[in-house]
Amino acid sequence: MVSSETPDSVSDFYNDSVILITGGTGFLGKVLIEKLLRVYRIKKICLIIRSKNDLDCESRLAEFFKESIFDRLHSEQPDAFKKVIPIEACFAANDLNISEANKNIIWNEVEIVFNIVASVKFNERFRDAVEINVLGTKKILDLVMETKHLKTLVHVSTLYSNCDKKFIAEKVYEQEVAYEKIMELTRSLDDMELNEMQGQLIGNMPNTYTMTKRCSEDLVNHRAHCLPAGIFRPPIVLSTYKEPVAGWTDNLYGPSGICTSVARGFVHVIHGNANKKANLVPADFCVSAMIASAWDISKRYHNRIYDHSEIPVYNYIYDKNNLTWGKYMKLVQYGLHGPLSHALW
Repeated sequence: MVSSETPDSVSDFYNDSVILITGGTGFLGKVLIEKLLRVYRIKKICLIIRSKNDLDCESRLAEFFKESIFDRLHSEQPDAFKKVIPIEACFAANDLNISEANKNIIWNEVEIVFNIVASVKFNERFRDAVEINVLGTKKILDLVMETKHLKTLVHVSTLYSNCDKKFIAEKVYEQEVAYEKIMELTRSLDDMELNEMQGQLIGNMPNTYTMTKRCSEDLVNHRAHCLPAGIFRPPIVLSTYKEPVAGWTDNLYGPSGICTSVARGFVHVIHGNANKKANLVPADFCVSAMIASAWDISKRYHNRIYDHSEIPVYNYIYDKNNLTWGKYMKLVQYGLHGPLSHALW
């Protein structure tokens, strides 16, 4: 069942809302949860989380909130953390192993869903990439199909899900191999057979990550006729610009890792084309766009029911972006005026 009305402002849309988040313990998820708790008058966040390293989900959540990104929230709104409830789940299980009590919370209370969970390893085994990025998405869609008051579902993909194309429109492209076939092959073939077929299945895509993210878009698109769903495609996500604090990150992937390696003296030369555009965005900008897209998806769904228009897709990048990799590396030099304490050379 889908809620029939969408408020005219983003802030009103989130007032007293119950939000389900998958992948919330990841980089983008942390920034999203912090902003939702700090800025909006939400009622509850249901955070899908699993037990890990001998910690149950409640203990993991307690450790999670000790991270520095939540320092401002601890200082300004210490009671906000009570709004987050852990929903223990196991993505390896067909039904996610969510308890009946928690399923009832999801089915009877949740209005907004952010599906962020994903494997972002470029060299992930084909089977593992499919199970997380495609089957994981299917299990979440199956779960929320029973939700009574669903307003919107944001599926977070990547701008590179169609990186084999010169121009990427805001639409879902047809797959060479349909997601159903990919899932069928993953179920029926052993690892050796899958590895032998990997080149054919990936096609023009550079790795299992981009290929399976494209598959998950195809899956969401096929379910969109009965769900208020949309697809959000972020580019390369950097540390925060200013919210909740400037320069926060929890990883050294991509450009952040390169910058750190340069600053520490490990890297002196980078092979590449300095004139190519750098599709980069700060994490807090990206999360703000995700939050707004959830509202827009809800508003557009009511029209989509009647005119049978396509699922909303958001390529979060500036058409007139003039930042190149050369310019980016020159900007990085400003940070070298205050060298790291453990620089090599």
